[in-house]
Amino acid sequence: MGERKYYHLTNKLMFAIVMRDEELCAELLERIFDGRKIERIRFQVDEVMDELRERVYHDEICKTDCSVEVEKTIITGLHSKSVRLDVLFKDDEAWYDIEMQVEREQYLPQRSRYYHAAMTVDSTNIGIDYENLKKSFVIFICLFDYFKTGEPVYTIHMRTEENGLPFDDGQTTILINMKCAEHAIPARLRSFYDYVNEGRVAEEDDFIRKIQERTNCANRNQEVYRYMTFEEEYIMKTNRLEKIIKKREEQIAAIEAEVAAMDAELANKEAEVAAMDAELANKEAEVAAKDAELANKEAEVAAKDAELANKEAEVAAKDAELTSKKTEMDAFNRLVQVLLEKNRIADLQRASEDMAYRKTLLEEFQLI
Repeated sequence: MGERKYYHLTNKLMFAIVMRDEELCAELLERIFDGRKIERIRFQVDEVMDELRERVYHDEICKTDCSVEVEKTIITGLHSKSVRLDVLFKDDEAWYDIEMQVEREQYLPQRSRYYHAAMTVDSTNIGIDYENLKKSFVIFICLFDYFKTGEPVYTIHMRTEENGLPFDDGQTTILINMKCAEHAIPARLRSFYDYVNEGRVAEEDDFIRKIQERTNCANRNQEVYRYMTFEEEYIMKTNRLEKIIKKREEQIAAIEAEVAAMDAELANKEAEVAAMDAELANKEAEVAAKDAELANKEAEVAAKDAELANKEAEVAAKDAELTSKKTEMDAFNRLVQVLLEKNRIADLQRASEDMAYRKTLLEEFQLI
């Protein structure tokens, strides 16, 4: 078997078990809220956590009259998801939720919002006046600098975007930056910072010594340790499952992106084809227009050719008529000479007036 693992206070469940102590809870709050005194802290019954606390604080009695809840699952409604709060406690003025935050989470602001809502719903009676709503504080002890500006503590309230005016809805979120520069650590929290970050125990600080004692006791107790190990294995399996799901989602997203790119490429190709079809239709329309124009030109030419043919036919007819007249005139002139030679004056006179008789004479003398 390997070396037995030691669970530090930075473990979320260990933090919840150790902080299930009125004195330690009050001391931590009073160091966070410098100058403020806690009058009363009481725990609410939770079977599992009470059993774990009983084993760690076996010489103390778990109180049943309570107003502090550790590792409690709050169900805020039929459609709400449950959330296990590391520490949830209240004094006479407000509700508090303290949580050890080991790793940076993308949705930390949304968790804060949900915790505030859960505390409000869980602690509010139906019909209560708004003015009687207690204030709520969500405190994340962060092992990282969320805003990366080096501040030891970030206090977050709701304000207007335009001019920063306060909008006091009674909700405060506090991020304790355990990774701030050493010179920036508040004096009241220095020993706590040293213990959480480096495991260094300030022997002169009873608060830190008690935290260390409770942590050691929890690690020594077999049942508590078994529960811690089971919790860790569950978280590891859950994280592995979430990673698998995330990887599958990324693969699906990649495939969907590839399909979308292919669809876009296909749409571009179809647009190109449509543009080419439109261009081809325009070209065909231009050709048809030119063909129509050419047909009109050819029709005009044909009409002019027909007109010219008609003119030529008329000219030919006139030429033929003129030739015929000339032939007749030549034949008549020869007939005149023959009749004069034969002294047939009477026949000449009659042939000048009677075309049929003229033809008879022309045939007689073989002039046609």
